[in-house]
Amino acid sequence: MASIPRAKELQVLVDLQKSPSTHLKANLCSKQLKYIPGHVGVLRNLDTLLLRKNCLDALPEEIADLPILKVLDVGHNQFEEIPPCLANCPHLTTLRINDNVLRCLDSGILGKLRHLTVLNASGCALSELPAAISQLTNLTELAVSRNDLCSLPRQIGDLQSLRSLLANTNRLCRLPGSIGNLNNLRVLDVANNQLVAIPRTIGKCQYLRDLDTRVNRIGVFPSEMVNLKLEKFDCSLNPLIKKIPLPMANMDEVFPLKELCARRVLEDVPTLKRASHFIKTKDPILYQALAAASECSVCQRNFLSICIECVMFVSIKKVFPETRKSGQIPMQALLCSHKCFQEQRSENQYYGLLQLSPPI
Repeated sequence: MASIPRAKELQVLVDLQKSPSTHLKANLCSKQLKYIPGHVGVLRNLDTLLLRKNCLDALPEEIADLPILKVLDVGHNQFEEIPPCLANCPHLTTLRINDNVLRCLDSGILGKLRHLTVLNASGCALSELPAAISQLTNLTELAVSRNDLCSLPRQIGDLQSLRSLLANTNRLCRLPGSIGNLNNLRVLDVANNQLVAIPRTIGKCQYLRDLDTRVNRIGVFPSEMVNLKLEKFDCSLNPLIKKIPLPMANMDEVFPLKELCARRVLEDVPTLKRASHFIKTKDPILYQALAAASECSVCQRNFLSICIECVMFVSIKKVFPETRKSGQIPMQALLCSHKCFQEQRSENQYYGLLQLSPPI
């Protein structure tokens, strides 16, 4: 099928201009278009422009003349960058630029699209996401699947409105701890990556309902996941720990002075929270250390360094009764001392020693 002649492209736009609708939707998908004429700027009532599956590699500057343009779909084209004209489209709410040949997302342009609620940049060979992603505070859906991402920026935790994060089929080796700040997250898809662990902060995502971790390198999940109310959970094709490690022998332990002092300070958690701003301002190193404290799975006391990292095997159905999955999954449990491990030993809840942290 030959490309549509320019005259016909112009005629399409003229016909659209005659539409009496106050909110015009232009569907020009799969037309083998190689360019969009600048006359598109006269369509003052255009709020949706669908251009996917064409041969486009640029958009005219006149796109910025569309005062109510909110939805733009240029997926499955030949764009090598975000069209510069979009920097002047601040009212855009939906941008689908998936399946192009992008190598990066321009921070200068991205940072100006403050009203975006949907961003689809899947299948674009992206090697990283810019920190400017944090400026899209209205974003509810972010799709970056099928790229070359090795990590997600910690600033992604600033997207407080985010409900869906699709990052499957990349090369992710880790997820930032800031993912626990996504208070409204409902769907998290990180399948087909190279993750060896899920951050413990995932337990703070109280509205998370769909978690897909298939095809990774995860051996054990964080115990904080028991706080979630998952309706869909898939951890298949991971090298999960299956054999129960042998229990440890009783050991005498001596804590370094730094750990003893930290545990004494952490005993008064409410006071610490009230004083957090003062500590952060006067002694940022102390603040960072205390902020990284863990809670013992047995005695619920806070401690600074991981003394014992154990594993417990839990029923998926028992922890996530709404899911259709059955069987058991290994979950990590952090204990503050060998004493706590021995005290629960008779209950056979926690097994083995996965890691003994070196002295501080």
